[in-house]
Amino acid sequence: MVGNHFSWWDGFFIYYLNQHHFHRKLYVMMLEEQLRPRMFLSRIGAFSIQPGSKSVVESLAYTVEQCKYPDNLVALFPQGEIESAYTSHFRFEKGLRFILNRSASPLQLVFVAALVDYYSHPKPSLTLAMEEYVDWGTPEIETVEEDYNDFFQRAVKRQNSLYR
Repeated sequence: MVGNHFSWWDGFFIYYLNQHHFHRKLYVMMLEEQLRPRMFLSRIGAFSIQPGSKSVVESLAYTVEQCKYPDNLVALFPQGEIESAYTSHFRFEKGLRFILNRSASPLQLVFVAALVDYYSHPKPSLTLAMEEYVDWGTPEIETVEEDYNDFFQRAVKRQNSLYR
């Protein structure tokens, strides 16, 4: 699962989707600096990555290993850092390329967009849009990035049309 990353709550959103739709063993990649103070999250499948360190390859290899099993759901936020909820164009880091290039068989990718809005309510609403990514062969990371951005824009457009 590939999603946008605007808060540390994003992993919980994926957890919710998994509980209600996928029913798989969940793994969520988190920045080590975010996971370290919340180690309890490792009990529900969170594992760390530390950009810029030698352990990045280990974390990515672990991800590839978990992707081998169809009963697993691995969640990634390939922008590599938490960005504003209002980010509308995403640049993916190199990790997703590593995973796609080293996977022995085609992976099922699901795009997810977490959209938060208040509209006229005192509390925010959360919309989780999902779409299976279909382009198999060996997709180029630039194509996946572009297709995710297109998906995200369609999700925002649908969200806007619901509240007009």
